[in-house]
Order: sequence, then C-alpha cells, then structure tokens
Amino acid sequence: MLAFRFDTWLSIFVATGVWSFLTVFSMYALTLRTKGVFGWSANELIILACVYNFFIGFVSFLFARNFEEFSELVNHGKLDEIFLKPVDSQFMVSLRKAHITALFRTTIGIIVTAIFLVKLHIRVDLPHIVGFVILTGVGVMLMYSVLFTINTLNIWFTRLDNINQLFYSIRTLGRYPRNAFLQAGEIVFVLVSPLVIPLSTPTRMLLGRATLYEVSELIFATIAMLCVSRIFWKFALRSYTSASG
Repeated sequence: MLAFRFDTWLSIFVATGVWSFLTVFSMYALTLRTKGVFGWSANELIILACVYNFFIGFVSFLFARNFEEFSELVNHGKLDEIFLKPVDSQFMVSLRKAHITALFRTTIGIIVTAIFLVKLHIRVDLPHIVGFVILTGVGVMLMYSVLFTINTLNIWFTRLDNINQLFYSIRTLGRYPRNAFLQAGEIVFVLVSPLVIPLSTPTRMLLGRATLYEVSELIFATIAMLCVSRIFWKFALRSYTSASG
C-alpha cells in the first residue's frame, strides 16, 4: 500500500513539475528573438507564464475534484443528499472536496515566479504584491463562475462529464496577454476574456502596469458572472428530478 501511494504521488509530482516547466519554457522559447509583443515585454510574458502555473494550481485545488464529480452527483442521485444539508447547495457542490496535490503546482508557480522576478531584475513593491493577491482572488472567482455555469448544464444533459476536459484545454489561453485577443476583434475578446483577464490583470498589477480600466473590468466581470452562475443554478434546479423521479 505504501508503494502504491508513493508511486501515485511521485507520478503526480513529476507530471505537474514537467507541465509547469513546459509552460514557462515554451514562453521563454517564443520570446528569445523578440523584445516584446502586444505591449508586453519578453520578460513580462515569462512572468505571465509563471503566474499561470500558480493560478491554475490554486483553481484546481479548490474546484477541480468537485466539478469532475458534478455529473456523477446528478446521475446517481447524490445531489439529493446535498439538498438535505443545512447549507447552500451551490456552496456545497463547489467546495465539498479539495484537490490537495494541485497545491504542488501552486507552490511551484510561486517559487518560479519569485525566481524569475529576481533573475530578470524586475522590482516589485509591496502595494503591487497586495494588489496582485487581491486581484488573483477576484480572478479565481471569475474562473469559478464560468466553470460552475458550464457544469450546471449537467442538470439537463447528464452525460456532459467530459465538459471539464474541454474547459481545461481552452483555459491555456490564459498564458497569453489580453492584448493579443483584442487584435482579433471585440467578439473574440468577449468570448475568451473570462479565461484571459483573470491572469493578465493580476500579472500587470504585480508588474505595476495595471490600469484602472483593467482592474475595473476584472471586478465587474467577476460580479456579473457570479450573478449569472447563481441565477442559472437556481433556474436549473427547477428542472432537476431527484433519484426517485
């Protein structure tokens, strides 16, 4: 049993470490022959890639296991048990379990970000760090709202258990600056903004380059999506039938 657990944890750590390294290295390779793109310098793009590991690791720690089991809750009638508990159903569905191993990626992200800030001689002030932490929390809530709204579709389509894999694939867009998608048009930016601004804005705050418009955009988008996820959840529950029908 000890050997099995060691093998499992080791494979998780190796896989997480490799993916974290590839995320940063790919951005480093892309910026080797350019000083900047879309208003971001090469060094800032590398920091954005570092923050991506920290951010995604924290989102996975809080919500990954819960949303992976969302479809099972509906299909097996386990959602009935949650409704009987004296706690808000959305809160219970979202935060029943934590993905502890995801903290390893978060830790790697923090360490690598700190290393590159020092190596690239990027000065970071305490107010910017505080602002970064706050905006990262806001960004996590925006990402959660989008993910929860998508998973709520399981109430009607009970076989959407692989929808999270699709989301995990497209969330890698967060590694790229928001300005890149602005160039593609307003419609494209609106579609991908819930995946982009949760990372770009906190990173720009850390670097001391965030504007009031960008901060306001993230805050208002988060409030709007939280309201949408809540309203959509309440609406979906009207169509939910218990295990007994």
